[in-house]
Amino acid sequence: MYHRDVWYFPKPTIAAVNGPALAGALDLIALCDLRICCDSAVFGHPEIKLGAPPLYTPLRWIVGVGHARELCLTGSKITAETAYRMGLVSQVVEPAELLATAQAVGRSIVEAQWHALQATKQFMIRDVGFEECFAREHDQAFERLLRS
Repeated sequence: MYHRDVWYFPKPTIAAVNGPALAGALDLIALCDLRICCDSAVFGHPEIKLGAPPLYTPLRWIVGVGHARELCLTGSKITAETAYRMGLVSQVVEPAELLATAQAVGRSIVEAQWHALQATKQFMIRDVGFEECFAREHDQAFERLLRS
């Protein structure tokens, strides 16, 4: 699964969302360090309606308990503006500006010294208890689904 690869990636990751980020795509962007989207992006966890539990904890860390619970339990979709107000994304731009904006953010990140970026990224990875949450919410949940 890509989840752990993205979470433990040693360099900063930026998600540039140009379209729907639903189900696993929302998981993917939630695992990235930074998220930018165009104004036509849509976000949600509709897989709950199909019997698959969404990945809750990384989303909770980003948008807070209330918003994460609503998204995960209802399966509803939200617009780019709502995602911005919740803090899911840091910027909403026109589609033509998305890639350039993400690249500019990346250039601003690489202005920092590598050892400082590396140390900061390691603090982010280790500090939040991702492994325990992921095992419970993803691995064990899907094992239960397969057994039922």
